[in-house]
Amino acid sequence: MSTAPPCRASFPHLVDAQKEFAKTGRFTVIASHVQDGPDKARDFCKENKVNFPVFQQFREPAAPCGNGIPSAFIIDHTGKVVEKGHPTELLKKIGDYVKKAPTKYFMISSTEVKLWASQAKTLAPNKPVLQILNQLKLAAAKDDEKGKEAKAIAEEIESYVKDNAAKIAKSAETAPAQSFLDLQDFLLLVKGMEQEAEMKALSDKLNSDPELAKFIPAVKELRQIRRKIEDKPTKALDKQLAAALKKVEKFKDSKSAIVAAEAESLGRE
Repeated sequence: MSTAPPCRASFPHLVDAQKEFAKTGRFTVIASHVQDGPDKARDFCKENKVNFPVFQQFREPAAPCGNGIPSAFIIDHTGKVVEKGHPTELLKKIGDYVKKAPTKYFMISSTEVKLWASQAKTLAPNKPVLQILNQLKLAAAKDDEKGKEAKAIAEEIESYVKDNAAKIAKSAETAPAQSFLDLQDFLLLVKGMEQEAEMKALSDKLNSDPELAKFIPAVKELRQIRRKIEDKPTKALDKQLAAALKKVEKFKDSKSAIVAAEAESLGRE
């Protein structure tokens, strides 16, 4: 940024973005002042109630500003520069990247957790949530700060469970093998909850299909290798990926049309 009019004009939009998305814990604006002295920048930030850090002459090698200012970049949760351009253009894309970024607490994306952090930390994809949910609901009966936060977290958990049960059921229609694998962790999550019976019935139904039962191990292997590559790609993993893809591709000629379609889709990813 500089104290020039174009940079000044972008700041109200950046302030608004910080207000909207910083509370998720998955976004923050970081600015760098590259012209004039620090006093002008300090006065400007104070006058405009800037709510994010502004550094003096901060440079990020992965995101050079080039010849024009203001220049903006979006750096995703993996540290990669995924977008660059004028701030007002990039601000339109922030919401999508915030959704992709992992949350600090599993299942909690909107509530600012202050008083229930220890409980929130125990939430995990493959652990039963019912005990924590019941504890939060009990606390939510009290009309105090802790009760209000408990209520908000409980509502988020219930919404997550409901939405994901629906997503898995829908995806089972077109990607049954992947849905079956997702179901295994989800069944652990909803143990004892009303969604457990419905999800267990869906899991049993998928696994009862002979063609699908043979296809699931191949998809599981492919998924595991792709996850390892996302963490740290190596030549050895590339070879394993090629071998796993061949196993999946064999099912393109499956007697089951849905299995054949999923195999085709996985091969294109």
